[in-house]
Amino acid sequence: MPEMAIAFDGTDSMMTDFGNTTRLIAAKNAAKKLIQRTDKNVPIGLIEINGCPQAKDRGFFSPIQRPALIEAINRIDPYRYDSKTPLIDGLNKLASMLDGVNSEAVGILISDGEDTCPFTNGVDPCFVAQRIHAQKPKLKIHTILIGDSIDSASCIAHITGGKVFKPADEVQIENELKQAGEQLK
Repeated sequence: MPEMAIAFDGTDSMMTDFGNTTRLIAAKNAAKKLIQRTDKNVPIGLIEINGCPQAKDRGFFSPIQRPALIEAINRIDPYRYDSKTPLIDGLNKLASMLDGVNSEAVGILISDGEDTCPFTNGVDPCFVAQRIHAQKPKLKIHTILIGDSIDSASCIAHITGGKVFKPADEVQIENELKQAGEQLK
């Protein structure tokens, strides 16, 4: 059975306007729709990228726990932690929670910024993606890049065989997250 996990940027930069809403609300709404459309046999993991030095591993949610997963996404609050972005730690946690060796796995990284933690903000996400791909060749990481400053993270998708999405508004983010989750049908 394939696995899926979402690494979700919950920092205060996600409160930036995004069409008629904020990046955070648009991303939450799109993620919830993706969860509802994902095959009911696929467990889904959640990593909250918010607060240095570590991203928060919210664990896996079985198909019957989908309401709890949606509630966990609803609870993502940019002001709960220091609102710095542990992107590198989130990427590593995403990879560690998925198989990607014996079975297909899909990671979805939703972010609008680069790593801003003091000890990892100089780490190249492309290098991290190369290491992950070497260890887990069946893990594809799709990147949903909401913002202007995240082009450096597009290599994550290119290296792991995922796709890069750059939505311009709430409708596009929903469509692109739907595309990112299609292979788990």
